[in-house]
Amino acid sequence: MACLETLDIVILGASFAGLSVAHNLLNNVLPRLHTLDGVPDYRVVLVAPSSHLYWNIAAPRALVSSEVVPFEKMFSPVMKGFENYSPEEFVFVQGTAGLVDTAQRTVTITLAVRPKPDHRHSILSTATEKTLPKPRGSLVKTLKYHALIFATGTSADSPLLSLHGPHEKTQAALGDFHKRLRNANSIVVVGGGASGVETAGQLAVYFNSAPSRPLLARLRLRKALDPLACDPPRTPKTITLISGHDRLLSNLAPKYGKKAEKKLRRNHVHILHNIRLVAAASTAAGQTACHLNNDTTITSDLFVACTGVKPNTTFLPSGLVDAAGYIETHPSTLRVKEGGARVYAIGDCAAYSKNYTVDVYDAVPVVVHNIRNDLLAHELRLQYPPVGEGTGLQDRLEELVDKHFSPNPTDTLLMPCTKRGGVGVLFNFRVPSLFVHLMKGRDYKLGKAKEVVDRGINPYGMGE
Repeated sequence: MACLETLDIVILGASFAGLSVAHNLLNNVLPRLHTLDGVPDYRVVLVAPSSHLYWNIAAPRALVSSEVVPFEKMFSPVMKGFENYSPEEFVFVQGTAGLVDTAQRTVTITLAVRPKPDHRHSILSTATEKTLPKPRGSLVKTLKYHALIFATGTSADSPLLSLHGPHEKTQAALGDFHKRLRNANSIVVVGGGASGVETAGQLAVYFNSAPSRPLLARLRLRKALDPLACDPPRTPKTITLISGHDRLLSNLAPKYGKKAEKKLRRNHVHILHNIRLVAAASTAAGQTACHLNNDTTITSDLFVACTGVKPNTTFLPSGLVDAAGYIETHPSTLRVKEGGARVYAIGDCAAYSKNYTVDVYDAVPVVVHNIRNDLLAHELRLQYPPVGEGTGLQDRLEELVDKHFSPNPTDTLLMPCTKRGGVGVLFNFRVPSLFVHLMKGRDYKLGKAKEVVDRGINPYGMGE
């Protein structure tokens, strides 16, 4: 029996979740299929608005200076991680997802760049796609999917803390922030959660704490006049953190918020509790006026919104998402409830997630295993007569046992907010300040970025 046409497994999103699922499918699932005659070939199609992964884990530190965290460490090209795969196995499409039709099993993509011929940035098969012109030279591509995985993640309110389209937008936002930061006297950070604590803390460490000196200088083994003996002086900033609750880190036990506040105040961060931002507007002088719910206004040279995230799901039919816009999945199998066959959601865009990076890697084995089961079930049905009664089909299908996701009920958050420490909780246990530095704050896991792109590893995984 001749092989059927290639079937596309489409993954929407190329951050931590999408990259991990793609690598697991390519390395661990697809090579183990094709055990039956006449089954189709599969291709992984990874779709994302940005050609680069943004290492948003380190965003709070990247805010302070491009000299502290260079752009080349913050942005990693996605295609570098898939160079070993042929275009028949893997394709990357830079574009934005539009209409998803679960009845026709299609998704439309507005391309960010025109496809290049004979390259993995383009989709070569005409059997599974249709390309339509769109005004101003852009193209809309319609992909027909055999399986679909939503891994679109969330976007922060601030353009500094997450991608908002192509990575060049985030680079430009960071560059503009750095330029204005040099001469700024005041900074307002809005949001008393983990992101706000880290952002205020990293800014305060860089500008308001005593400059660090190399070990040799501290041991008086280097001349005091040596320009390398200490960091160049920096102008202190007035940093204000606005918290909408009566304490910082309101989603954790009170002791963590108290510790965070104590550490921030040591670096001269002003903290305002029980105040919420109503609106932020630019002034004629180039500052930002923050209008607060207590009928006051704070004007600052710079403003960072750490006010939460929104799921990247506005393109989806309303029947697939909950009231907050998160994709509704079956809680154990992570199949999308109203998505039809072979449709999954993983990571921050899904309703099951607690919006922690570690959530992604708890769910990857479940999603990948259950996709494998669904692909095998499809292959088995191709082998049996349409009726299937008495042919053994049902027995074969019952052998495909799903994995089940069990959400971790504990909290895990690491928030570096001092020079060599911070506040942390790991599986509901307090993490000593120094260990927060060692586990995250020392380098913000920047050394793991290449392996996340190349292999889809968990950046917090032990031994990876």
